[in-house]
Amino acid sequence: MGGDFLTMDQKLINEIREMPREIENLPNITKKIIDDLKSKEFPIPIVKIVGDLNFFVGKQQMEDNLSGYIVISDEVKERFGKRKLICVNTKDSIGHQRFTIAHELAHYLFDYDENENCEFYNTYKTDEVQSDEEIRANKFAANLLMPEEEFKRQYNIFIHSESFYQNMTEYFQVSKKAVARRIDELGLNNGD
Repeated sequence: MGGDFLTMDQKLINEIREMPREIENLPNITKKIIDDLKSKEFPIPIVKIVGDLNFFVGKQQMEDNLSGYIVISDEVKERFGKRKLICVNTKDSIGHQRFTIAHELAHYLFDYDENENCEFYNTYKTDEVQSDEEIRANKFAANLLMPEEEFKRQYNIFIHSESFYQNMTEYFQVSKKAVARRIDELGLNNGD
C-alpha cells in the first residue's frame, strides 16, 4: 500500500455517525471515508482502516454459514490487547474475508455507541434472513470496497475480457459473488 493513506480518526467517525444512515446515503458515507483517508488506490486497504480504529483482526475456522463477527469488550482486551475484535472465517476466500471486515465496520459505525454500550457483539451469517441492519452493512461494504465510479470504470475496461470476473475480483479483492451483486445493484449488464 502507498504512503498517502491517513488514519480514520474519531472526528471522521463522529461525522459519519451524524450523517443520514439510509441505504441511499451509503455511497456518500463511503466516499467521505475514502476521500478523508486520501486512499487513491485499490484494493481499498480495509485491514489497515480497521487496524487504525484499534481493531484486532483475527481469523479462525468457523461454521460454513458464519462469515465472521465483531466483539467489543474488556474480555477481548485481556485476550488480544485491544477491546475491539473483528474475526473472519478462514474457510472463506480472501475476497469474502475483506467483505466481512467491511461489513463489520458498518456495524461499528452505525450500530455501536461508545457512550451507551460497554460491550457489543454481532455475527455475520450468510444464511439468515437479512435484517435492515444486515442489509445496510452489506451495502456499506459493497460501496466501500467497490465504489460506484471506480467500479463502473473497471467494468468498462474489463467487460470484453475473457477473464472479466477474475480481473474484477483481483482489482477490488472481493469475491465473484460480490462483483456479480454489485453489477446488479448498479444496473450494469455484464453480457452473460
